Amino acid sequence: MYVKRIATLILLLAAGASSLLYGSLFHQMTVEVEKEREISIAIPTMSGPGGMSFEMPGMPLGDDPMQMPMVPDVMMETVIEKYVESQKEPEWIIVYESTFGGIDRLANSQLKRTYSGKPPALCPT
Repeated sequence: MYVKRIATLILLLAAGASSLLYGSLFHQMTVEVEKEREISIAIPTMSGPGGMSFEMPGMPLGDDPMQMPMVPDVMMETVIEKYVESQKEPEWIIVYESTFGGIDRLANSQLKRTYSGKPPALCPT
């Protein structure tokens, strides 16, 4: 009788441990992470009156600077772009980070990470 109870207890403990192990290793949730990247963009600038003087081939340079044609010029500038990327994270990490404010739920019920880089500390002091 006791052998049957002990076998049942061991079976339940093994099933619980395997469920916990499976859930912690394989069950993942999607989290939206905001990241930054540097991109180069072309900014058109116009040269014309008040700028550099030039002649277009086949067109004589007139006396009136307002009749000078505008020539497009391109200047490259590097800017920082923010974008959102979806990542799969194990559920136990999501639960851990939500305890100290590292994860927030959006209005569309998506999870979003509230920090970039190192996570916030457990104690704010």
